[in-house]
Amino acid sequence: MPSSLPSVVDRRGLLYGKDSHKTDHQAMARRYLEAGRAADALEFFQRAGSVDGIREIQRLAVAEGDAFLLSQIERITQERLDPDVWREAERNAARHGKERFAQLAAERCGAGAEPGEGAAAEA
Repeated sequence: MPSSLPSVVDRRGLLYGKDSHKTDHQAMARRYLEAGRAADALEFFQRAGSVDGIREIQRLAVAEGDAFLLSQIERITQERLDPDVWREAERNAARHGKERFAQLAAERCGAGAEPGEGAAAEA
């Protein structure tokens, strides 16, 4: 695991500061992912425009049953995830004891909400 990651303020600068164009967002995403910080990694993959990185986070979120990350991916991509993805996330959330995420994923299985709307976005 990396020994140090940027502070919250430095992280914001790397993502959105005036010199953010100089940042290797893909490499930063990898550092955050290695540190177990998938939500931060997702932001850097988004800035890098890395569809592969975002899909990697999606696979991780499904495996962990992380409905919050999945709702963030829907917001970023502006695409609804397949209900089967939400069902698998629901099962995995329940298996990991994440009752709230399981409930949110269950709601999204049949939800007609647009990406970024609905119960998962309210979490």
